[in-house]
Amino acid sequence: MVYKGTIGTGGTYTAVANIPSASIGDTYKIVTDGIVASGNTLKTGDVIIANGTEGTDGVISGTITWDVIPAGDDINNYTLDPTTHGVILKEGTADKGSFALTAGTSVSLSDNTSGAGRTVTVSHANVTRSDGTDTAITQTAGADQEVTVVSAVTTNAQGHVTAVKTRKITVKDSVADLTKVSTAATAASNVATVTTTVGITPYSGATEDSLNSSFKLESDNLTVTATSGTTPEVKMNFTWGSF
Repeated sequence: MVYKGTIGTGGTYTAVANIPSASIGDTYKIVTDGIVASGNTLKTGDVIIANGTEGTDGVISGTITWDVIPAGDDINNYTLDPTTHGVILKEGTADKGSFALTAGTSVSLSDNTSGAGRTVTVSHANVTRSDGTDTAITQTAGADQEVTVVSAVTTNAQGHVTAVKTRKITVKDSVADLTKVSTAATAASNVATVTTTVGITPYSGATEDSLNSSFKLESDNLTVTATSGTTPEVKMNFTWGSF
């Protein structure tokens, strides 16, 4: 191959037909779209190589066949496209393909292009939320207290919380204080009765509830007596009979 020049506007020749003669291997570069060689319409950047039968003088006699290397099909340019956040591939000035970035749900894209460099920033949209301030819950003695709790949370496909379900539950005051324990004893007709009383107050300031429980001691042959007071007593004494 012997490089001989260019063909097209401003080239060594403006058309292939203007080449007066050629030898096998003579090579030309096309500099203008639309040049025709051996029936092929060429593009800028294509290369043609002369082929045929040479005479003794080294010049092709008869028809010259031009073999084509279609280098003009190569993409030789690109443009950054800020509207699609992508790149447009070009052949000369013609668009030949592109790729783009597309923002999905709750996502935005922005470009920062400087010279041949480029930065695409992916930003997540703010998610609206409403925050509340917790307040202390004071349990009123003897009263029911309602408390709101979260029973279910709903999220979307991106994992964002879209709904919260709450439920009220009632907390009851079930605390009781033991306020009194007392025991009393009585006796009548040889029968002693011991009674224990327990006092319970459900909550501060409430009326005391009393629970009583008793048991009896009885004898046919013994004398049964009882004394009350701080320390109640029950006595069972032998009764002397006649001899």
